[in-house]
Amino acid sequence: MLLRTLAEFLDFTVYLPEKGKWIAESSYGSMMFRMIVISHPEMTGCYDESSRREEENSGAGSTGEERGTGDCLGLKVFHHRTSEIQRGLMGPAPLGVEKLLPLEPITEQKDPRMENDEKMRSLMFTLTYMLMKRRRDLTSAETRRRNEAQQRVRQRQYFLQRQKRTLMMLIAQSTRSVSVARTRAWTNIESTDWWERVVMTEFQPSDWLEHFRMSRETFFLLCGKLKPRLTRQDTCLRPALPLEKRVAVALWRLASNVEYRTISTLFGVGRSTVCKCVREVCHAIAVMLRPLYLRTPSQQELEDAARLFSTRWGFPHCVGVLGSLHVPIIAPTGNADSYWNSRGWLSVVTQGAVDGLGQFWDVCAGFPGGTEHAAILQNSTLWAMGCEGGLSPHDQPLRNFMGKPLGYLMLGDAGYPLQRWLLKGYPESEGLTPGQRAFNRRLERARSVVDDAFLRLRARWQCLLKRNDCHMDVVPTMILACCILHNVCEVHGDTFVDEWVQAVRQEDNPQPADEAPASGDNPAGEEVRALYCEYFVQQENQQNQQEQQN
Repeated sequence: MLLRTLAEFLDFTVYLPEKGKWIAESSYGSMMFRMIVISHPEMTGCYDESSRREEENSGAGSTGEERGTGDCLGLKVFHHRTSEIQRGLMGPAPLGVEKLLPLEPITEQKDPRMENDEKMRSLMFTLTYMLMKRRRDLTSAETRRRNEAQQRVRQRQYFLQRQKRTLMMLIAQSTRSVSVARTRAWTNIESTDWWERVVMTEFQPSDWLEHFRMSRETFFLLCGKLKPRLTRQDTCLRPALPLEKRVAVALWRLASNVEYRTISTLFGVGRSTVCKCVREVCHAIAVMLRPLYLRTPSQQELEDAARLFSTRWGFPHCVGVLGSLHVPIIAPTGNADSYWNSRGWLSVVTQGAVDGLGQFWDVCAGFPGGTEHAAILQNSTLWAMGCEGGLSPHDQPLRNFMGKPLGYLMLGDAGYPLQRWLLKGYPESEGLTPGQRAFNRRLERARSVVDDAFLRLRARWQCLLKRNDCHMDVVPTMILACCILHNVCEVHGDTFVDEWVQAVRQEDNPQPADEAPASGDNPAGEEVRALYCEYFVQQENQQNQQEQQN
């Protein structure tokens, strides 16, 4: 009766498969426990595994027959997996699980009280283990339920806090007009006063040119054109940085190439704000102002450029000059070997095409310093435009030059391949003809336009002159923005200070020179170059005759 009561307390299922034996079973998860109690009038003792081994060693193994007298309870508790229980109650036990062993008869009488004590100790030990196991399982389940409940409470609290913050922001937004004054705790009051009082009210025209490289009028014109992209709205937490101040921070960085820390102290903003202003303003200039100040010339503009090159530089049918500029940089994090140029310093290459006035109309920036000039040209839109005849008018026939039709063309240095639309000089040697020497003189004279344009560009925006420490994804946009700002200043007639050129002439990093192999030259380009040699010889002969007559 005691065994049945404890088994029911532990949720065991009790049934009687045959006379003299009853079984209690219970399952925990994927494991099933079985308790078998045998009661037989001829058995007087209980045998455990150690008793069975002793009998085997002594040669008195079990025969499976029931002998002896007296009462005994044989208790064996073992576990099976659920799939194994389905094999049958009395089937073979799985590996590592004991079977219910037949009991050997006891030939000598023992004290009944000792036998009962042993049986009760074995029974109580087994039932205690089962009770502790069940209590541990119940405790684990309770712990999981408690943790899940605490997690739901934390999620609910986080949701309520977000709702509270949103509500407070809406209330502050609705009462913003009532607030009297808001201060930026992280700004420097003296530096803010310097921008608002000194720069905006007391700067002279020379100060604007020195620090921003443009006049006050051009500065505010630039701000007006960039306003649709750079305007920021005030929030309930802080006022937005004024548009003029954002543009001034970026121009100061482009003009002087000083550290972000210096500009941060000067304008009373954080260093991260300076970096953000430079990035956003350069990107806005490239997007908003490129279609206005740096674009492919129209047919009328090409005719004007050809007329200017013919009258000022003595090179007819020329509409532009092509050149390259190396901008020094710090070592990039990846693929640094490709940025070493032929002069032995790290740089990125910029290809630019300028007209007769020294203004850029095509720029391709961001190539590693070790890239050849011919490779940069062939990967640019200018190459496709020249090869497809985009430099010549489509609705008009080609003009005659020395008795042959010839379209517009460009001039380049020795680093570019010779093409019908792109001419370069002859390699210097003693075997050059007078016509070839005359061609080289005229070409170098006309090519001085692009050299002067790059000189003024680096003198005005010294971030291209000194080593640029910006990230590599910002450098190409910064170079393009400087070229656009160069055109803005040239178009609006801002003064160029000659003292700026001194810093360029004291440069420690001379520009590398590149030379393309003759195998990449086009024979059609050689024919065009021969026509120019003949033309320049005739021009020099006519000039000599006029001088002799005078």
